Amino acid sequence: MPEPRLYVAGLGMISALAIGAPFNAAAMRCGYSGAERLSEHQDRIVAQAPLPGQKRDMTCQVIREALQGLPDGHQTALYMGTETTDRLRDPCPNLPQLLHKQLDQQNLSYAIDYTHAGLVPHGRISFARAIQAAQADHARHAYALIVGISSCLYPQHLNYYHGLGRLLGPDNPDAFIPGEAATAILLTTQAPDTPTSAICGAGFGTEPHPISGQQPVTGDGLTAAIRAAETASGITSDATDFRLSSASGEAYFFRELSIAQGRTLHDPKPEHPLWHPADHIGEVGAAVGGAIVVMAHYAFVKGYAPGPRALAQLSNDDAQRAAFVLERTQP
Repeated sequence: MPEPRLYVAGLGMISALAIGAPFNAAAMRCGYSGAERLSEHQDRIVAQAPLPGQKRDMTCQVIREALQGLPDGHQTALYMGTETTDRLRDPCPNLPQLLHKQLDQQNLSYAIDYTHAGLVPHGRISFARAIQAAQADHARHAYALIVGISSCLYPQHLNYYHGLGRLLGPDNPDAFIPGEAATAILLTTQAPDTPTSAICGAGFGTEPHPISGQQPVTGDGLTAAIRAAETASGITSDATDFRLSSASGEAYFFRELSIAQGRTLHDPKPEHPLWHPADHIGEVGAAVGGAIVVMAHYAFVKGYAPGPRALAQLSNDDAQRAAFVLERTQP
């Protein structure tokens, strides 16, 4: 039986492109890039947000923007997506507590049920894990706020990826541009009376050969995630019109996408475009799921999407894989 739909009620986003979800969506539609060279490292290209390193400020800003869609008298559960490993975890480990304090100062805490607030430390697939949690909790909370916050621009992160040879440079095209972003997506089980988009179901899988291994990617994990998302949503890949991905430049992840598409797309299509926010905002880790929703949502409601349904695909550096289906809705 398909999982309950979650309708988009509010969006917030900050990235290297802009402050504000509609401005980010417009800039991505126009093909803009937020990448620039670090002044102290001219050989290093990054996508730095307007509030660099200020995680609390970025997070509060996107939460404030998304909560504009919350009706008076309602509270929302809160799920905060973060990175996965201790090596790459945000240097601000008490972010939830600091965030609570800052939101209280801005008279926003009343809107969040902190008894149902928690971290979702699953990197790029955090958004999908939060979808799963929100669907399981929908009977208690009609609203769920999914926040994603990440930066690859801390020195320890840059040094870590540089040591692995994974940062884009003149001599390394098979690599990514590190970025930072914050996203907040307010979802509800209550069907709105205006056109919007909905998340119809999420699925998960495990890749036997992650990027850190020595063997080529199998695509098994992403294939399993897509098939599980099809079951959860009741919508097949063949019924989707385009794809959105967390891939950020490395050939490994594009090979994985190709393998999974070959196994799950059965009816020939003249086109099945692939969109990826990283083209515009760099590698943003746990914020990419929200960025995908912003990208697809405005494409749906503004009428420039290739069609009314999209398949989102998320891949971590570790074995975790996820997928979910997005659909344009009419009242």
